[in-house]
Amino acid sequence: MIQGSTNQYKGIADCVQTILREGPPALLKRFAGFSKDGKQLDADVHRKYIYGGHVASNMRTLMEDEPEKYHSHFSEYIKAGVDPENIEELYKFNLKKLTYDKKKQKLIERLNALNAAAFGADDE
Repeated sequence: MIQGSTNQYKGIADCVQTILREGPPALLKRFAGFSKDGKQLDADVHRKYIYGGHVASNMRTLMEDEPEKYHSHFSEYIKAGVDPENIEELYKFNLKKLTYDKKKQKLIERLNALNAAAFGADDE
C-alpha cells in the first residue's frame, strides 16, 4: 500500500464530514429518481432512465396519440427495427460497446506509448 500524506487524509476526512453533515453532493440531487423530500435515490427509476425507459414511454405515447410525429421522430429506430419493447437491449448493447471501445482505445494508446518508449519513434 502506498502511504499518503497527512493532507490527503485530512482532505478525505473533510469530504466525508461534509457529506455526513450536509447530505449528498449537488450532482447526486440531479439524478433521475432522486427525491428531494426524502433525500433518497430510487434505483429503479434511475435504471429506467439509463436503459432508455423514458424513450420507450415517449415512443408508446407518440405511437398511440400522434403516429405521424412518431414516424418522424423515431424514423432511424424504426428502420433499425427498434420498438419500445426492445429498446433496453439497444441501450445495454451500446453501453457495453462504448465501454469496450473505450478500453480498446486506451490499450492501443498505452501500447503505442510503450513501443515508442522502447523502440523510439518509428516512421511508417
